[in-house]
Amino acid sequence: MTPIGHSLTGASLAIFAIPRGASWRVAVPVVAACVAAASIPDFSLPGWGHDDILRSHSLWVALVGGTSLAIVLSVARRGVLKSIPKWLPLGLALCWLSHILLDAMYAGTPGLIIGWPFDKRRLALPVWWLHTAHKHGDLLSPHNVRVFLLELATFGPVFATAVGVRWWFGRGRAKPVGGNG
Repeated sequence: MTPIGHSLTGASLAIFAIPRGASWRVAVPVVAACVAAASIPDFSLPGWGHDDILRSHSLWVALVGGTSLAIVLSVARRGVLKSIPKWLPLGLALCWLSHILLDAMYAGTPGLIIGWPFDKRRLALPVWWLHTAHKHGDLLSPHNVRVFLLELATFGPVFATAVGVRWWFGRGRAKPVGGNG
């Protein structure tokens, strides 16, 4: 996946972590945090990301890391950071886990060794139209542009659906301003 697929998936999950009636000042940081969490395995840190894909793209590392992140934020939410939305810790953990699922969807790859360090089996869930972008050379090569557009066409509707579901279940629940109600 490119950052397009991961970002749209993180933003889609963020839609459900935003508290009902939240202002943009709350919603935008929630979406940004979920997009960042969905990209954690690709962070360019020494011994992490694509420098060590076994570690960064392991289901065990994601489960431990995502759970730890959720626990820390849940504890902080009760104390110092009371403004953290209720569902954000779980949302961040799910965003991190989503990265592994999405990267397993590349067509033409052997899949991810998600059980590292305990298991060497690979997870491959190839979707025939999703391919890796070429990292060397022209970022806007015809191949890469095609990869970007197909990810946008695949995950853009997922985001639109999340927004639609959020709107559908939130409609009609607003309290009237003033008057009898």
